[in-house]
Amino acid sequence: MAEQKQTGTVLVAGAGIGGIKAAIELAEVGYRVVLVDSSPWIGGILAKLDNQFPSNHCGICRMLPMAGRENASQYCMRKGLFHDNIEILPFTDITSLTGDAGNFTATLKRHPRYIDPDRCNGLLQCVSVCPVETDDTFNEGLTKRKAVYQPIPHSTPPMLRVDMDICTKCGECVSICPTNAIDLDQEEQDETRQVQAVILASGLTLYNLDDFEDAKAYAVSRDVVTALAFERILSATGTYDGTIRRPSDNRPARKIAWIQCMGSRNRRLQRDYCSSVCCMFALKEAVMAKERGGEEIETTIFYMDMRTFGKDHYQYREQAENHHGVKLVRCRVQEVILNPDKTLGLRYFDPGTNQFFLENLDMIVMSTGQVPYRD
Repeated sequence: MAEQKQTGTVLVAGAGIGGIKAAIELAEVGYRVVLVDSSPWIGGILAKLDNQFPSNHCGICRMLPMAGRENASQYCMRKGLFHDNIEILPFTDITSLTGDAGNFTATLKRHPRYIDPDRCNGLLQCVSVCPVETDDTFNEGLTKRKAVYQPIPHSTPPMLRVDMDICTKCGECVSICPTNAIDLDQEEQDETRQVQAVILASGLTLYNLDDFEDAKAYAVSRDVVTALAFERILSATGTYDGTIRRPSDNRPARKIAWIQCMGSRNRRLQRDYCSSVCCMFALKEAVMAKERGGEEIETTIFYMDMRTFGKDHYQYREQAENHHGVKLVRCRVQEVILNPDKTLGLRYFDPGTNQFFLENLDMIVMSTGQVPYRD
């Protein structure tokens, strides 16, 4: 008996991996899907990651529907998310939702990109002539970008936009565009959609270390970075083309340490829970750093408890230690200091020997816990 196709439209709020998986599953069985995200790109945090544990391969394929995986290449987020039943609306807010189950009215506010993707030729001439620069949030502020920019470096086709918060409206981009794709006077658009169901895939973010006094004390140099920033350092599309260098002076980083449980397992912050992925996050980054930098790279993880739950995760830990030479130190980190030669010193207490030790390092990575979005 042939599978009966479903009908109706579902609004999926949030185009991270959870929202994308829900959208594809629904689209595969026949529903129309409106996939909305307030960000200029889709993919959420995973869009910033090149490798996922425990295989160190791209983990996006694991999010594809169980049925029809022979056609999975069409869903690769590195190339773009395409499905006839999915309409993607990035840079869009849901301002109201009324009605009942089976009959909702969603009001959407679509923010302008100021660049028409249907007209844009993707040659990036507008980016090259733009005179305005700011910190690139996609690369966690480690690099600069122009006011005209591509929010995610590996999207195909390129989806350019103008950041009107810093744009001076000098007109250089408008003048050089051969297809008249740029309109700096575009305005927000409100529209309504009738949908039968809504999925809230609000996703997560990483704990803001500006709210954590210990993290402020540790951040004595630009060479103390978050785990997500280190991902962008490792990435071939990130800050240094995949080579591991110190943000402060661009020198190679040879000795790198990770401090675990930053912003989690802390009762003072009302976050006494474990975020569950940070240990594996650090192990993966330490392994990738060793693979990219060779034997001269020394990687050490300073932790309270190493929670590699799951059989394949525990095997990953063993391989990290025994095959790659990642060093694990169970301790309490006391402080981070900036040495006179601009290297870093990490002072910690070893409960096993009841002694304090000082480790000199080139870089320190703070493994940040996960929190839900406040809105």
